[in-house]
Amino acid sequence: MRRPALFCLLLLSSSLVLAHGHPVAVADDHPEAPRLKLCNRAEDVALQALGDRDKRRPLRPLPAEEAHATFLQSLARQVYEEPQIRSPKFAQSLARGRCNEYWEARGEGQNARP
Repeated sequence: MRRPALFCLLLLSSSLVLAHGHPVAVADDHPEAPRLKLCNRAEDVALQALGDRDKRRPLRPLPAEEAHATFLQSLARQVYEEPQIRSPKFAQSLARGRCNEYWEARGEGQNARP
């Protein structure tokens, strides 16, 4: 009786560990690919800004030629300057939320949906 329960527990815990925090691979021809790539980049920028702040380093500027550089730089500045943002999870969720708002505001949120 104990072995099936232990097996189920191990199976559940291993799937939770594997699914934690890794970006989803999306084909370039998928309609959501540009938004997902931007949101993944936004998360990276937010985590970098949080790390810079925590290590008392100046905020690193992003290359001006990078796509959506103005949005990403303002996100990095917000994470760097707001002391309420203390954890990587909070920085990532803020980045995802701001990314989705930015994408919708640009009018690129409407896919070919009926």
